[in-house]
Amino acid sequence: DMASESTQPTAALETEELPVVMTLEGHTTAPDIISYFPDGKQIISGSRDKTVRRWDLEEGKEVEEARDVYEQQVTTLAVSRDGRKLLASGSGNAVWIWRLDTGKSVACPLKTHSAANRVRFSPDSKKL
Repeated sequence: DMASESTQPTAALETEELPVVMTLEGHTTAPDIISYFPDGKQIISGSRDKTVRRWDLEEGKEVEEARDVYEQQVTTLAVSRDGRKLLASGSGNAVWIWRLDTGKSVACPLKTHSAANRVRFSPDSKKL
């Protein structure tokens, strides 16, 4: 019976664990979302612990003065790719846009229909 025969090749999956390169400690719960900066030298993470934390990957530590605390779980993060260094962060039913170099908000919170989830900047970083 041809229907019962598989014509797809099978591949053995490697079970070797990847090496731990760096451990970044700070969130009280595991990060739910992480976004890399365009240069790859920093990341930003958000968690159920209601914080957004910025990490310097070259130093292997948090940029503590950049930490933000929210009223609810952080559900989305996006870093702009155009060099303007904007961050979009979402929590609850709102998304904020911040300047990463100053930490200042550049717009009133954008209200969403439901919990803010998976925002992204357009390739030219002019739209969210």
